[in-house]
Parts: sequence; structure tokens; C-alpha cells
Amino acid sequence: MEVPCFPVSVKALIERDGRFFFLLKEIGGKILYGLPGGLKEPGEHPEETLVRETKEETGFLVKPVKLLSATNYYHRTGRENVVLIYLAKLVGGEVKLGREPDMRFVGYQWLSPEEMDVLQPESYQKLVLNAVKRALER
Repeated sequence: MEVPCFPVSVKALIERDGRFFFLLKEIGGKILYGLPGGLKEPGEHPEETLVRETKEETGFLVKPVKLLSATNYYHRTGRENVVLIYLAKLVGGEVKLGREPDMRFVGYQWLSPEEMDVLQPESYQKLVLNAVKRALER
């Protein structure tokens, strides 16, 4: 029996004054909102991935607070991934947008839950809003 393997993506939900941090990413000529984070490397703990990827993409130093969501999704390439969303506390650094080979970071925004209707696709919006709801239940 073959054991399926799925890439694991770890995302940071960073809250400040009731607003949440989103990167603006240009992918295929479209601007999309996304949480900072990325793929877990072999042997790396998901919380280490969270800290590393957030620093690489945003310049922020974060501390994982709690796991908010663990689910699967279909990446824009069509492959199935697992995504872990952590509430992350901002502990230092300042915004310095990183680079990725398949996208450009063109900016960032702090959004309130009421402003998250800009998140696309709808399944991503629902995933993030569920994580936000859990974060606000502290």
C-alpha cells in the first residue's frame, strides 16, 4: 500500500488592534491577499516553519501562540496540500517584503474581519474567517 504524501503549508495569522496582517501577492497578473507562511521543510517542526517563513516574507519576528486550523486545500497548481494556520504574536521586526520565485509581494494590509470580503477564492475567505473567529475567542 502506498502512503500518500502531501505538502504542508504553515500560515501566520498576526493580529494587531483587531486587524490582521495580509500580504498582497501578484500571481499570474492578479493581486491576491494571503497570510504569510510557506512550506514545511523535512525535519522542521511546523512552528519553526511559521517563524522562518514569516521572517522571510515579511521581516517580522513572530512567536506561535496556538494552532487555529488544520485542513486540506487545493493549491493553484492543482495539487492537494495540508495547511496549518497559527495565531502568531508579533514580537519584533518591521515590514520588509521578501521574494518568491512564483509570485511577487506588492504590498500588505491590516484588515478587520469585516474587510475580509476581498479574500479570494471564497473557500480561502471561509478558511481564514474561521481561523479569525477562533483567534478572537481567546
